[in-house]
Amino acid sequence: MKPVRMVVFDLDGTLITGKSSWRKIHEFFGTEQKGDAALARYERGEIDYREFMRRDMSAWPTGISVKIFQRVLSEYKLSEGAVECVQGLRKRAVKIGVISSGIDMLVKQVCDRLGLNSYVANGFEFDSAGRLTGGVLARVDLYRKDEVLRTLVGEHGFETDEVLGVGDTRFDSTFLQACGYRVAFRPRDADRKVLEAVAHYFIDDLRELLPILDDIRELSARGEQERQKS
Repeated sequence: MKPVRMVVFDLDGTLITGKSSWRKIHEFFGTEQKGDAALARYERGEIDYREFMRRDMSAWPTGISVKIFQRVLSEYKLSEGAVECVQGLRKRAVKIGVISSGIDMLVKQVCDRLGLNSYVANGFEFDSAGRLTGGVLARVDLYRKDEVLRTLVGEHGFETDEVLGVGDTRFDSTFLQACGYRVAFRPRDADRKVLEAVAHYFIDDLRELLPILDDIRELSARGEQERQKS
């Protein structure tokens, strides 16, 4: 058993509460049905993630100012225990990352607030006047977050079995499976069955990660001592 050297979080529903950043924007413009239709086609494998993003954006008015997105996405709430969890991870000298298929403007706001600088998320292209062009920056495929995880972890010089992943939905299953240690955070009933087949731990408060991390470290240290004796 290896020690945990990095913890990687999902964002929407994990580090922050409530609906996804995509859903917030759809609700603001009243385009939820078009967003749901595009998501359903993506889940059926009829379109790829870039096309899913493009269809989402095509449902919104053209030339929207970046300030509109910033205002809509600024209304979020951190999950219970998020601040204390991050502080505790820092005290334990653990690297912290965020991988989100949500929108980078929101991810940056949250990471800046928590003092995190290692994150990957999707984004939009804006022109020099700060208006939406219709171009997408598809960095995190909803079903391929594991690929992003491997790249992010490798950039820090770690192996995936030294990573503890935290997610809340079925879309996080492949991401969690790529981690050595897997934590499901408050999954909804619709997602619980999928995560039960993947996760090692289920938690309701992010502060619960800290004793889990300590237990893993203790077991890892014992294992190392036994190997040295043999």
